[in-house]
Amino acid sequence: MSFDKIALTGITGKQGQPPLPAIQKLVEEALLKSEERFKTLFNSHSAIQALLDPDTGKVLDVNQKAVEWYGWSAEELKQMYTRDINTLSQDEIIQSLKTVQAGQHNKFTGRHRRADGSVRDVEIYRNKIELDGKPVIHVITHDITEQKEAEAELHRVTRILMVTDNCNQALIRTQDELELLQKICSIIVETGGYRMAWVGYPLLDEAKSLHPAAYAGITGDYLKSITISWADDKYGQGPAGTAIRTGQPIAANNILTDPEFEIWRTEALKHGYAAALGLPLAIDNTVLGALTIYSEVPDTFNAFEIKQLTSLADNIAYGIKMLRSRDALKKSEERFRNLFERNAAIKILLDPETGNIVDANQSAADFYGWSIDELRKMNIAQINSITPSDIIKSNLEKVRSTGNAKFSFRHIRKDGSIRDVEVFSTKINDGRNDLLNAIINDVTDRKLYEQVNAFRLRILQMADVHSIEELLMATLDEAETLTASSIGFAFFVDEDQKNLLLQTVSTNTLQNMCKAEGKGQHYPLNKAGVWADAIRMKKAVIHNDYPSLENRHGLPEGHAEIKRELVIPVTRDGKIVAIFGVGNKQNDYSEKDIEWLEVISNQVWDIVAKKIAEEEKKKLAAQLQHAAKMEMIGQLAAGIAHEINNPLNYIIINEHNQESDFNDLQELITHYRRIIEKVDAIPDVAEEVVRLREKEWELDVDYLLDNIPKTLAMTKHGVERITAITRSMRNYSFKNEKGDLMLFDINNAIRESLVIAKNECQDVATVVLHLEELPQVMCDPSMINQVLLNLIINSVHAIKSQNRISPGTIEIKTWATSENVFCSITDDGTGISEEVRMRVFEPFFTTKELGKGTGLGLSISYDIVVHKHQGSISAECLPEGGSVFTFSLPLKH
Repeated sequence: MSFDKIALTGITGKQGQPPLPAIQKLVEEALLKSEERFKTLFNSHSAIQALLDPDTGKVLDVNQKAVEWYGWSAEELKQMYTRDINTLSQDEIIQSLKTVQAGQHNKFTGRHRRADGSVRDVEIYRNKIELDGKPVIHVITHDITEQKEAEAELHRVTRILMVTDNCNQALIRTQDELELLQKICSIIVETGGYRMAWVGYPLLDEAKSLHPAAYAGITGDYLKSITISWADDKYGQGPAGTAIRTGQPIAANNILTDPEFEIWRTEALKHGYAAALGLPLAIDNTVLGALTIYSEVPDTFNAFEIKQLTSLADNIAYGIKMLRSRDALKKSEERFRNLFERNAAIKILLDPETGNIVDANQSAADFYGWSIDELRKMNIAQINSITPSDIIKSNLEKVRSTGNAKFSFRHIRKDGSIRDVEVFSTKINDGRNDLLNAIINDVTDRKLYEQVNAFRLRILQMADVHSIEELLMATLDEAETLTASSIGFAFFVDEDQKNLLLQTVSTNTLQNMCKAEGKGQHYPLNKAGVWADAIRMKKAVIHNDYPSLENRHGLPEGHAEIKRELVIPVTRDGKIVAIFGVGNKQNDYSEKDIEWLEVISNQVWDIVAKKIAEEEKKKLAAQLQHAAKMEMIGQLAAGIAHEINNPLNYIIINEHNQESDFNDLQELITHYRRIIEKVDAIPDVAEEVVRLREKEWELDVDYLLDNIPKTLAMTKHGVERITAITRSMRNYSFKNEKGDLMLFDINNAIRESLVIAKNECQDVATVVLHLEELPQVMCDPSMINQVLLNLIINSVHAIKSQNRISPGTIEIKTWATSENVFCSITDDGTGISEEVRMRVFEPFFTTKELGKGTGLGLSISYDIVVHKHQGSISAECLPEGGSVFTFSLPLKH
């Protein structure tokens, strides 16, 4: 990752004034955030990263991955220079750093030392950046040692096969024995890249000497300056003498340390020999001589190389025998036939015009699965069926015109399996016709190994930015490719080893093969089908004839037909944590399929386990924060309810007193009016009575007598409303300190939750209740209150998001069976898609805008209902629109 410093020049105010302070501050803040973001990615990234001084190559900083890979601590690395790690000289390093400064060279390969003394091949990406106002070189290092080793091994295989093929051609065409031996030695040196090769024949003299019949390469005076015999004495303990004496190949893979090579060591090292291989030239239990090959590289001769060269020595021995026969032509044909039939390599002879298979050896029959007679009746197009016919014709023409060529194909076998092959094809003549001699090398495992390595790199790069489900789906897609399958699935296994959780399926399975639901559902192991035998038996299982299994379970509706399946367990600390499976390969699964599936499954599980731990940690922290907030809200609600209740009591008392006093006052006024009517006729008080009645009319006493009771009734209703709200707040804020379950009325909890949510519902939705009579259920009331309120508020928000003119509808139902109490909350809001429904209970998953939802409400509700109360909760999208959430609580625990 790289970035350039943000320049402040060129930013001006109006009419060319200097940069505004506010703009400059924003730019500086943007630069600071960019650098902080770089440092965060630098320290947390899984790639090996370092920062270098561009002038001296001093290590300025490293990330944790670099500490783990190099083996030194961060402080030790920051005391070092590039020359302490890189195998290049200081001058070469400084020159290389200058090219980075000039922007000429940002990628190169090299070799790095580590703390344990090992030296690894690396691919390095470098970029000049500015950090904290200073120029530095940002370095990303990839370990490519395994890739280099694979390339070297491929080169070794190709080299040996070319040596074998060229030597076989020499055997076919050469009629003179010494000429043949000389050609063999030259091919081994020139094509095989060895330092020296020679053929020695045993003499029957007293010393049992060896006569060098032919040699090639850098020999100098080596063969003349040393004494070699095939006797059982100190001069006969070398590779050549021992090979002749025992009839077995003998390797001295480190001349410098091999005690059997001591008497020849000085001369061997002087001529640049580091390893030697002696091969007996034996035929019919008779050793004719020895072919000895020298390499300048220690430990050159591994098991594969020894096997191939031993086969070559056998062919040479046979060729020598044929050359020593009297009938040259007859023996030449016989020699070719035996070399062809007895060769361990896969060989076929083709008609160069038609592509018909003229002949095949036993190795070809074993590899392809058809008999030799069946192969002789076939055309190469039937084996190379994936390649278009015009390409096949073009390849045949190429070999005819050039004499030899190398191709890469995918060949089909009798059982339907497809193998990656490299074909070395040479034009030959059997004395009558031109033929194409094709040597087939099976490179399927090598290709798969390269594919697995590429997948490992890709999955590591995906780990930081993709979800667990995406990582698993990518792994299953890769597993299908590696095993030629069309179905892939992964289950997690609970800690108790009794339940399984369907985590995900491959892309092809999801889109084309299986429409059955089940993701996120728990499966008891004792009810799972034969695919779960991998858990029961704690080992990989293969069912190559699935329909015939007697103990298999039926498949759910929408599930694809299963023909074959392979399931492997992933084990950590003695427990199975997951199983990965593939299915419906066109031919039978094998142990090799198990090997590839185990490799990538174990690779991805280490990444998944780390992400699970990180997400659990994140989820726990968020839940603790949410719980603390809910507790604070509960305390606040309880406090508010308490504070409201004190003045509310005064209002209730005063309202009651006012009502009583008004009744008394009303009675008094009635008496006053009776008395006034009686004294109205008295002249002395008539004027006063008139003024009193005018005052009564002015005050509208009749209206007051009529309205005051109504006002007092309204006040009483308001007081009762406040009392109901504070009671609901007290109940909602109730904290079950011990966490014990107690009997609780779900219907009552719904009514009180609606009291609290009334303000949210007002003008948004009409709430319709269908509450059946329910038995009380054992639960934690505070938790169930939280679930109810959360579901109700979610429905309100779903309707509110539509910005509709008329109110929506929220319908709440309750009912019970003999085992459970149920509650469903249905709304006619926006509804939820199938993709959202599958993830709606995941922690931190939300469809709300940033800052308007934490993604924890439904996750916590799921945890409360399912894990803490052993109930169930589900979400459905209604065909007519809207959604319904249903949860149940068991009546018995």
